[in-house]
Amino acid sequence: MKMKMKTKKKIMKARPFNGLVASLLALLIVLGSFGPVFAEDQSIISDPVDDLIISAEQTTFAGDLNYRYVDVNVQLRDKDTISEFENVFATAKIANPQTVTIEGSGLYPINQDNLNNKKSDSFRIDVSTLDTEKDVTVPIEITVTYDIVKKIYDRNPNNGEFKIDAQGNKTIKYLGTETRQQTTTIYVIHRAEKLPANSALEISKVDIVPNGYVIPGSNFSLIFNVKNTGDAEARNIKASLEGMEPAGINIASGLATKDITILKAGEETSLVYDMKIPASAKAGMYPLTLKYDFIGTNSKGQETTSPTTGSYAFSVDVNQADRDPSALIFEKINFPSGRLGKNKIVPISFTLKNIGTENAQNVKISAISQDVTGLTPVSSSTAIVEKILPGQSANYKFDFKTTDTVSSKAYPVEIKVEYTDKSVADKPHEISQIVGVNGVDWEAEAQKNKDLPTSTPILIIEKYNFDPELIYAGTQFKMDLVFRNTSDKTIKNIKIALSSDAAQSSDQSKLSTQASVFTPVQSSNTFFIESIPAGGKVDKQITLTTSHDTAANTYTLTADVTYEDSQAKQYNSKEIIGVTVVQDSKFSLGEIVLDPEYYVGMPGNISVDFYNTGKVTLSNFMVEFESDGDISSDMPTYYKGNFPSGTTDNYTASITVNSPEAKKGKLVFSYEDTTGQSHSLEKEFELNVQEMIMPEENFEDMPMPEEPASKTPKIIAGLVGLGLIGAAIVIYKKRKKKKEEEDLMIDED
Repeated sequence: MKMKMKTKKKIMKARPFNGLVASLLALLIVLGSFGPVFAEDQSIISDPVDDLIISAEQTTFAGDLNYRYVDVNVQLRDKDTISEFENVFATAKIANPQTVTIEGSGLYPINQDNLNNKKSDSFRIDVSTLDTEKDVTVPIEITVTYDIVKKIYDRNPNNGEFKIDAQGNKTIKYLGTETRQQTTTIYVIHRAEKLPANSALEISKVDIVPNGYVIPGSNFSLIFNVKNTGDAEARNIKASLEGMEPAGINIASGLATKDITILKAGEETSLVYDMKIPASAKAGMYPLTLKYDFIGTNSKGQETTSPTTGSYAFSVDVNQADRDPSALIFEKINFPSGRLGKNKIVPISFTLKNIGTENAQNVKISAISQDVTGLTPVSSSTAIVEKILPGQSANYKFDFKTTDTVSSKAYPVEIKVEYTDKSVADKPHEISQIVGVNGVDWEAEAQKNKDLPTSTPILIIEKYNFDPELIYAGTQFKMDLVFRNTSDKTIKNIKIALSSDAAQSSDQSKLSTQASVFTPVQSSNTFFIESIPAGGKVDKQITLTTSHDTAANTYTLTADVTYEDSQAKQYNSKEIIGVTVVQDSKFSLGEIVLDPEYYVGMPGNISVDFYNTGKVTLSNFMVEFESDGDISSDMPTYYKGNFPSGTTDNYTASITVNSPEAKKGKLVFSYEDTTGQSHSLEKEFELNVQEMIMPEENFEDMPMPEEPASKTPKIIAGLVGLGLIGAAIVIYKKRKKKKEEEDLMIDED
């Protein structure tokens, strides 16, 4: 039969029996030197004490009904025992209520089941607020009263082992029940009545990284600096890049629409777009526009009437800039774009490419942090390279690390490259690029933001991936989407509907447009998600396909999103996904046409027809003549440039065999498709080479023309000489044919 003893005892943040426990511990240490001693219950010696955990993070506003509640979390923990809590309740009291008063009795029951399952329970204090001229910090005294039923696992006093019942469980020993009480104080900030303030966004600049201009066939980044120039925060900022064309600038990866959850007054941040431009793009200025909209707020979190839309127009300079003989450029730069806290490794990598015609020599590459108080190098800051060949790309990486004193600001790193070539002797060529690494002091941010009102629920597409990455017309592909709830509220009843552009046909005989370019495979184009907790994310996958004759282009896939918060208030948002569809590049060759025979030292002909049988234009199309022996061509390279779909061309050259052993060669056809990927095709050929043999007829008996006295006779003499050579070739062929006939007659005999 269980015995329960109940005593009434108030404890105010005190640990009972500390002096007694210390004495018992000392006694046990002394006795331990004489041999093992087993107490009747060793868990008593561990001084079980329950800890009260109360948290509150609140701000109230004068006269604002939406911010009149104070939420308090309570958790009790009992160390080293399996005790339980009963009859738990809390009281709240303001000692001198003035600007803030508590509504109701101030008595709040606590769910003891949650506490006994090691969870917290919460209660809400309803307060009323009065106007005040300045912010006031109001202390609220929270007292939690509860019964603790003391229980421990029973042990054998002889050996200290746990006692086990018939079912194999440890037996429990009850030590009685105590009533305890603990008090703590929470502080609530009561904000004064303030006039509404406006939010205002400004795109202060755009950087074209890494070179400031763009070279056809390259990747680059657009980095926008976005600043809130108003005096109130801006929420749910959406920025969308517009004006892209298939034959010009396009998104290389990521979304055309980007989200910023909150930008406080005076704060600024960066938006980074990874871009690409096809090799077939023409030089010139390409206009683009960054459009944005946002929800403006005032000091109470209420929406304002300030303008909520804007745009920023700019142009990207695409050129084949004047180059040094060895022109090095930054082909691509990678660095962390998010905010980094203390002691984080920061890798910065980049690719250098020599787009010139000569070697870049004595290349010195350095990456220097401009503010070592927050960002220090952890690898060597300098690299020396002997040379980079024309057309060669080389990758480099430097590692940095944020320090213990990193702040919430950008830390610049300058990447500098110096090199020489034949055109310079004293002062080397130099290129440089500065990248900004965003640091953050999370502790300072948390302290600064602790009194802000709860954020509006915002659902965004955090990222997406395609499998395969390259999407060819007429094929299926999988799209993985990651949806994230960026707010501190749970959202529910989430519906995402996908829609796409109308397809453009690459077959000009058909209508210019068809139905939607992307069609779901064995599924709907709509997702439903029951709920996403605060800060949580959900992954979804859908299989899509396109028509075989879909034109190569970058299409937009729109996700229309609706969802609700805990009060069933509905929200709407829209995300734009850029999807690039490519067509297979197809290229066909005719037969290489050769002369029946080639004679050493004499020119001959070679020709071949080639066809673009695909549905896209091939760029940088080139034909190169190669041989493994002594064969020369009057056209070793034929550069066509753009090779439009459905057209044909021809390579014709005059070749000369300079050695009877040189019989084999090949034609190499190379080009780039619409994705910038390089392709090549080799076509080998073999010549029938004959060595020039003079006939047995004695040409010495032939009258030779006299040395001409004027220019006209010289020309006549030259023609006569060519005639003699031609006659020799004819005689040689006749003698060869006669000899072959004689050999045939001998074989027949």
